[in-house]
Amino acid sequence: MITIRSNDEWGRLCEVIGRPELRTADECATQAERARHHDELDRVIEKWTVTQSHRDAMRLLQARGLAAAAVLSVAELATDPHLRSRGYFEMAPDGTPHPFPGMPFKLTDGAGVIRRRGPQLGEHNRAVFCGLLGRAEHEIHPVNEQEIGTAFDVE
Repeated sequence: MITIRSNDEWGRLCEVIGRPELRTADECATQAERARHHDELDRVIEKWTVTQSHRDAMRLLQARGLAAAAVLSVAELATDPHLRSRGYFEMAPDGTPHPFPGMPFKLTDGAGVIRRRGPQLGEHNRAVFCGLLGRAEHEIHPVNEQEIGTAFDVE
């Protein structure tokens, strides 16, 4: 992800990707012109990005003061050193053995923590159907794996 907010930033991007001539090209001279030629410029930038790892591209662009971030897979997010060092991942207090993504921001009073894991499939059905909806216990049918597979077209 790359965000260019000014002509100066555009010039720095052109230098990083090895296309300094685009800095002053007519179709790139202003933000409005760059917007008009968006698809073409995306292809030019893509030619550079495919030669870099996503993290290397991010570092190179950030080193020049540009807003850039690597788009990470779920596995990369879970092992990201920056997120770990910031304490982003939290363990649920119920003993669930896997870390959960925490709050995307930290509050000064420490609010906003995981209090429990999310429910399992159907875990609260009885409470909802009988408690909230007032259905009789004998009207509740347990869902089995075969019904789940049929319901979601899973084989």
